[in-house]
Amino acid sequence: MRKLMVSVLGVALALAFLAFSGAPARGTALAAGPTVTATAQPLGIQLEWTDPSPAGVLGYIIRRGEAAGDEARWPLTDFPVQGDSWLDEEIVPGMTYYYVVVPVRKDGALGMDSAEVKATAVSVAADRRLVHFHMDATGAMIRTAAGDKPVALLGKPLVDHGRVMLTVDDIVTLTGADLRQVDGLPVIVLKLPSGQEMTMEVGKNAMAFAKASRTDISAPMLRDGRIYVPVRWVIEAINGELRFNPIDQSVTMVVAR
Repeated sequence: MRKLMVSVLGVALALAFLAFSGAPARGTALAAGPTVTATAQPLGIQLEWTDPSPAGVLGYIIRRGEAAGDEARWPLTDFPVQGDSWLDEEIVPGMTYYYVVVPVRKDGALGMDSAEVKATAVSVAADRRLVHFHMDATGAMIRTAAGDKPVALLGKPLVDHGRVMLTVDDIVTLTGADLRQVDGLPVIVLKLPSGQEMTMEVGKNAMAFAKASRTDISAPMLRDGRIYVPVRWVIEAINGELRFNPIDQSVTMVVAR
């Protein structure tokens, strides 16, 4: 317990030194800093790194700037980041950010800074909307060129045969799709950009058009009094894009406004 308290105190003192000193402190035990990549994601910038000398490292602090060589002294997180990746979600679309990653040893000493990396946050076109949510969440984020809008979901996302499912009402709210439930029937109708309609029915894994149909591995279902529909059926029908990230169990959709 005493060793743990000493370690935590050492880290706290190191972070405080970073914030108030004129230059970042560096330890001497690590000969080289981490190798870092920065990649723009739909709702943030993903940082990933490999450390050539990970032994004795408690975690990593991340410093960010809006100009080359101008990273803030104070780290982006209150505590060292565990693991080898971190998503910076506090970004402005279209803005370029610069980062360095610094190892923090268990004795509180700081290792060598990584080389600086940069990435430009994703912008959203004026005629598009970007939707992002996690499978274990009860809310989603809608991003447009005008800004971000958090939205509460009426039903928690589900998965059926590998297909992400949302309630009819939630799909309408998130995508703006012309999707409606036929009163008194377990039938859902989607009006396509072409003007024709696609009909779906609870328990049937087929999408019916005027003169054709298409089958899939999943089907609309009734759950907790609400009809859930495979999101990909709708997104592809209205010429949108859908991506599922298995690492953080998140879904990103891009559709017309």
